[in-house]
Parts: sequence; C-alpha cells; structure tokens
Amino acid sequence: MKTISTIFPEKEKIIFLEEKISDPSLDEVLIKTTRTLISTGTEIAILSGRHTHHLQGKKDSWAKFPWHAGYINVGTIIKKGHNVMDFKEGDRILSTCSHSTYVKSNIKDIVKIPDNVSDEEATFGIICGIVFPAIKVSKISIGDSVAVIGLGLLGQLTTQFCKLDGAVPVIGVDLSDLRLDLARKNGCEVLLNPERVDLEKEVKNLTYGLGVDIAFEVTGVPKVFPQVLKLPRREGKVILLSSPHGTVEMDLYSDIHARGLTIIGQGSGTHIPKEEEISNRWTINNIRKFSLNLIGNNYIKVKNLISHRFNWREIDKAYSMLMKDRGSAMGVIIEW
Repeated sequence: MKTISTIFPEKEKIIFLEEKISDPSLDEVLIKTTRTLISTGTEIAILSGRHTHHLQGKKDSWAKFPWHAGYINVGTIIKKGHNVMDFKEGDRILSTCSHSTYVKSNIKDIVKIPDNVSDEEATFGIICGIVFPAIKVSKISIGDSVAVIGLGLLGQLTTQFCKLDGAVPVIGVDLSDLRLDLARKNGCEVLLNPERVDLEKEVKNLTYGLGVDIAFEVTGVPKVFPQVLKLPRREGKVILLSSPHGTVEMDLYSDIHARGLTIIGQGSGTHIPKEEEISNRWTINNIRKFSLNLIGNNYIKVKNLISHRFNWREIDKAYSMLMKDRGSAMGVIIEW
C-alpha cells in the first residue's frame, strides 16, 4: 500500500510525497493517522533553516533535509506484527510518527490512548512528555515560587504542571495578551507583560524581594535568556526548556557565578531512563501514559489550547501561517 507524507525537501519548501509503506515487521504496527499536531517551535525552526543542526551543517542530524515533517501522531492500528501482543487492531495509538496518512512504528514507541481522551487531546501527550521531565528535574516542591517565561504550548502546559506540583505563585510571562489570557483561563494566577512592567522588579515584589525559586525559559529566543537569569533568587534555578537556536552574550560572573545559580538544560529525551529503574520509573512511555491520564481526568487542560484546525491537504497553509506569525497560533491540529 501507499502513504502520503509531508516533506520539507529544502528550506521554506513543503511538498507531499507518495511512498510505499510495507506491512509491519514482527514488532511493529501499521497505523492509519487521524490527527497530528504541528510542533510550532521545532518544525518551524527546521522549515525556516534556523535549526541549530542546520546552522552548524550537521549531516547526521535527524532534522536534515529532506525531512519527513512532524513527530506528533495519533491514529488507529490497522495491522500488527506477529509478536505484538499488548495491542490489537482498532486500538487508538499515540506515537512520534510524522504527518502522513499511514505510518509504522515499533511497539516500544507507542502508547494506547484511554477512552476518555479524544484524538485531538491525545496529541498533547507528546508535548506533556517534554514538559514533565523538566518539572521533575527542577525538583519543585509545595510553596516554591515559579516564573514561566514564554506562554506558547510548552509554557502553557508548564504553568499547569507547576500548579499541580504545588508551586505558589506561578508567574506567567509573555508579550502576547492572547497567551496571557489563555494562561489565566487555565489557572495561572499572576500574568506579566514585560512591555508594560519592569519584569525583574515585579517578580521581586511578588516573592518578598527574593526572586523566584525556579524560572523556566520557554521562549526559544536566545536574547531573552540573560533577562531570565535575573529573575531567580540567589542559588535559584533556571530550567532551559525551550529549544533556542543561536548564541547569546551574558555576564557569566554577575548573572550566574556570583549568585550561585543552577542552570539545567531539559531537551527532549534528556534526564529520562531508557528502561524503568528502581529509583526512576519515568521512561518516556510511562510519562506519556501518565500525561494522557492527567488530560483525561482534567488535571491538565488542553482543549482550549487548540487555536487552529486544518485538513491535511492544506497543511502548507498551516505552515505558511506559522512562518508569518507564530505568535498568533497555539495548538495547530491537522485532520487526516
């Protein structure tokens, strides 16, 4: 049979490619896609040619051209390999497969979607799987003060996870009123727009003059990072959760060394064991299963994070919109 895939053949170009897709091997399943979610940060960085791997000319990068676009896929199993025992045909599946009509995946890389989670909602399980390890590695405990700088999809989910973990206050920071209002609707109690307030001063006023215990950088904009460093208290933490592409200049002594800051980079796949360990059961699949349960039981709200829906035949329009103004969009769902 054949599948139609979304391809970035080169910078700022999108095509559909009809490809043969074989039957699943012993440990694979064949999936008919129903919904995918565009990763507006990573995918647009690749499409625009500003992904760090492009800038550095890395030839062995997973993000090289031509690139099968996308990594957030929900669909239904239509065929399975002989060794597949825990999944059956008809099961709804979350995977990191591409924007394609049909995809194949090893059973190690898929998660069954609970009945109380819709296909659209399930796509957010992958994004939650990026945020959750950052929350864990930050070691938030009840009463910690937190600032989340950048309220795109990752930032919106970060504020919700911080509240779930007992952070008080959770301070959301963004230049967009649309994003600030959305964060408020989802329970973020303090919202600040740096264009209207002195951010460092306001954060200190909200934290007894100390600064926050933990600051999450989620803008993906390198020039913002030095400003983020000024928000934590002495010996506080900065979690670099976004994927900033580029370099930045900062005062290492004044901003980091003299204040004893801890800076932690949390990329997709970092700080996550490949197999369950006695001291850490949070493999990527366990995180995704847990995230889907949080969504299904309304601990994490994602429905109002969907801002746009496109039929797959018009996916180029979705990318065009995001290339022009990514800040006007939130969750962009592709219907298959």
